[in-house]
Amino acid sequence: MIVWTIIRYMCRKIHRIRKAFKKTSLKESLELEKAKSILSSNTISRFFAPDVVDEYTTNDSQHEDGNMKKIVILFHAGNECASDYYTEDAPETCILRNLLMELGFTVIIPNYLTKNFNIINTLDVFIPELVQKMKNSHNPQDIIVFGRGVLGSLLASEFISRFHDVSALVLESPACEVGSLICSDKEITKSFSGDLDVLRNALEAHCNNTKKISKYKGPLILLHSDADQKIPASHSDNLMNSSFSRRKNLFLFNSPEEGKLIISNLDLYLSALTTLCHVVSHEIPDSFENLVQQIKDGDHNLITNTSCAEDLLTEELGMTFGTIDNAVEIINY
Repeated sequence: MIVWTIIRYMCRKIHRIRKAFKKTSLKESLELEKAKSILSSNTISRFFAPDVVDEYTTNDSQHEDGNMKKIVILFHAGNECASDYYTEDAPETCILRNLLMELGFTVIIPNYLTKNFNIINTLDVFIPELVQKMKNSHNPQDIIVFGRGVLGSLLASEFISRFHDVSALVLESPACEVGSLICSDKEITKSFSGDLDVLRNALEAHCNNTKKISKYKGPLILLHSDADQKIPASHSDNLMNSSFSRRKNLFLFNSPEEGKLIISNLDLYLSALTTLCHVVSHEIPDSFENLVQQIKDGDHNLITNTSCAEDLLTEELGMTFGTIDNAVEIINY
């Protein structure tokens, strides 16, 4: 009799534990969905990309000629779109495109700022697909990941978190913890006044660059303006100090005017790119100095014709993309 009483007691206890566990799991699941819903909202999307553009469709792609150099996957900033890298109206982006092309790199510019952009889909769907396709088709030591601004650096860091054997990582004006920037925005916090804890937890889980690059040990190059008011240079300092990279370089620029980091600091930016070439054992072409001189003379929109900078990533990637200006490819999402 006593034995059966004990058995019934234990069965009831187990039942209560299971019931409580189910409630907890359901609560966690609901909070996770709520967090993803918050990060997918237009309010958060506007923080990353204030001027989201319609999807840009490119022309058919071309094969490269066999003289393939290293690939730079360039994640553009949220106030840019991929097409800015070949328009005459955006000299800063044209300069960067031309410099990378003339250095002999193949440049790939993912285009993620479509009209339906939200950060969760980009982090959880687009980046994993891009990573998988790059893993299937290229040696990691041929890949350089380059992120610009809050959005570009976040996506570059997410790429690195899933593919941390690449040749080098370059982050320009990154935020070490995007959550601290978003939660300091009064308009955003006002919009989510009842869900601030959920927002903070979601940002910590999805938008912490320090954690995303924690497993990466390859060369790290950080570029930042000491006059940046939106993202203070201390963010790059923190990433520099917390990174486990075996080789780290931080370049601090003086650029009081937004959008003129390269133009205002061309010599130092060139030093950063030269460092990049050195750490990935990439030979600088003789023609590079000619382009640099033309840029210094004020020709910011010159299209280079480097023979080794042909296009890569054709239909083997299974994505829609095309050829822009010989070496720049835009991958549409």
